[in-house]
Amino acid sequence: MNWIVYYTSNGRIAFNNFIGSEARVQKICSVNPGTTYMAGKCHHEHCKVDITQDPPVILHNQDLVPVHGWMRQRRDIMLSACDWTQAPDSPLSDSKKTEWQTYRQALRDITNTYPNPAEKEDVTWPTPPS
Repeated sequence: MNWIVYYTSNGRIAFNNFIGSEARVQKICSVNPGTTYMAGKCHHEHCKVDITQDPPVILHNQDLVPVHGWMRQRRDIMLSACDWTQAPDSPLSDSKKTEWQTYRQALRDITNTYPNPAEKEDVTWPTPPS
């Protein structure tokens, strides 16, 4: 039988398509704290287990909201929120404008910095200037 071992905290798959007895998969979970298992298999990268459903279900790659698309949307919102810092009539000093330019460039580069994140939590966002 095929098994999926996943983390109970977030549904991320630890071992995919594990083949063996239930006793063997139980032993794997016993030495990997915070994991449990279910029967099943996934043939795609970045599958996940939806732990909010009872019983939990496998979300295949095509069922997941693409993190990259979410990242672009958040980045665009963050850029829009600080457009005013680059306007010619902005009250900021030249040095502060430069700090904001650096921050905005880091936002634009975020999709290159994280080209294929598996989870939203994997992305570390730049900190805006104070």
